[in-house]
Amino acid sequence: CQASQFTKLLLEPDMHPVLRPAVGEDLDALCDLEHRALTIDRFSRRQLYHVLNRANAVTLVAEGGECRLSGYGTFLLRRNSRQARLYSLGVAPGARGRGIGASLLKALANAAVRRGCERMVL
Repeated sequence: CQASQFTKLLLEPDMHPVLRPAVGEDLDALCDLEHRALTIDRFSRRQLYHVLNRANAVTLVAEGGECRLSGYGTFLLRRNSRQARLYSLGVAPGARGRGIGASLLKALANAAVRRGCERMVL
């Protein structure tokens, strides 16, 4: 999508879940969430550790709901690229239908724009 359409999507953040950047201490909860939220193409514990600790990835988590983490999303960046790659987005089954995925997607898109990206791809 073009930069203007991408930016338009971002204007109003949702107020539903509490979103924050993931930290190393979230690894166990993210592994649990990954297995509850996704049935295919799951990150392994090693991959999640790597994503949490690499400079060219952004992972946000949603707190609250049925458990400590109710959702998460990750995008990857390439050096010298103005494109973010949405790599993973998951919401706990019991927390679905509350706008958590949409809130995470908007927050990830905003984070990508702050890093100079003009678009996000799957």
